[in-house]
Amino acid sequence: MELAALTHTIENLKRLSAPHQARECHFVVALSGGLDSTLLLLATHLLCQNTEARLSAVHVHHGLSPNADSWLTHCQSLCNTLQVPFYTEQVSINVSSRTSLEAEAREARYRVLIDYCHQHQGMLLLGHHLQDQLETVLLQLKRGAGPRGLAGMGELQRRQGIAVLRPMLTLERSDIEAAVRERGFNWIDDESNQDTQYDRNFLRHQIIPALTARWPQLPQTVARSARLCAEQDAMIDEEARARLKCMTGTQNSLSLPCLREQPVLWQRAIVRVWLMQHDIAMPSYAQLEQVLSMCDARQDAQPAVTLGAHQIRRFDGALYVVGPQVAPPRTTVSVVPGTGVPLDWLDCELTVSVTDPSLAACAWSLQAGMPAIRVTPEGKGFSKPLKQWVKAWKIPAWERPGVTVLFCDKTPVAVLTPTADYRLADFTGQVQLIRRART
Repeated sequence: MELAALTHTIENLKRLSAPHQARECHFVVALSGGLDSTLLLLATHLLCQNTEARLSAVHVHHGLSPNADSWLTHCQSLCNTLQVPFYTEQVSINVSSRTSLEAEAREARYRVLIDYCHQHQGMLLLGHHLQDQLETVLLQLKRGAGPRGLAGMGELQRRQGIAVLRPMLTLERSDIEAAVRERGFNWIDDESNQDTQYDRNFLRHQIIPALTARWPQLPQTVARSARLCAEQDAMIDEEARARLKCMTGTQNSLSLPCLREQPVLWQRAIVRVWLMQHDIAMPSYAQLEQVLSMCDARQDAQPAVTLGAHQIRRFDGALYVVGPQVAPPRTTVSVVPGTGVPLDWLDCELTVSVTDPSLAACAWSLQAGMPAIRVTPEGKGFSKPLKQWVKAWKIPAWERPGVTVLFCDKTPVAVLTPTADYRLADFTGQVQLIRRART
């Protein structure tokens, strides 16, 4: 039993990681200290002994259990025994809303794991098994999910550019337990897994035992249905991506006229794929309908749909994904020619270079918030209020508070927007703006 479970995990890990080995040969095990992640760590450790791949373990300390510190100690001890590099990070979870505690803890955990993988060029390994897949599909069915949700968890997925592998997804929990016992290792049990106030635990302890008593092969048959849903979703996804290619514009916006030409069913699929390209979690059916309704909003309306930390906004016949905005300063920012100035609200660093030495002695400054002034851009023979130029330049409404003017003493020199700089006529050829993206 031990050999079968370990061999199964190792062989699956080889198969799933093979396409990524050339550039991602660092395995990062999400280690809770529970049964599943313990076997995953043991199997990956055995694999790495015979390859050049690196291995690390990451433990996320949620602080939700009085036993959390002892779990951390257990994980540290396990990694010391195996001589595996170990990293831990403590996160804060908002416990005011009990119904969302599971989701909040999961998102916080993923943030730590994905950030670590980005920093250390790793691929993330998760210890989900067959019973976890059954629970996931039933939860998705309860939520009214379509093929993508009913596909459950994939063996190989990507999250924010990181490969996420689940090499134990077809293993029974009983096989995992036997393997860990035979290897002589212990694991921790999270007492919250017994709390049936949480939907997953309710399924695990009260619903699934009754179902599997009647249909013992239910986990396997549900897993097969999940694979079939995944195949169907992959075909839909491939076609939707092909249709999306001719619909995207600047800042990966989505053209509404092009979207309207598609049948409604394909509109939904295309919007889902477009959101995935922005690393946005799959919206609910109601949220998706809200996004599609933006197609028919009044031309002068400014509709917005909130999806997590992002908003979907409409401007000039296109949909945009707008991330969290950094508020511009309310006071002026001093500038020294030749010295870089961080502009967080424009996500860049600006360096002003002057060719006329007399200008270097002037008082240089930046003022955000689209000040109420008249300006004459280069190539234009007339002035207009800055507000009118911003409309002519098609600056979206949500970017306008960040529009910034560079002044030499009290004379405007240039207008900076999130995507472009507009030099003004009075200083043609005398000032160079060097703009570097923030890393």
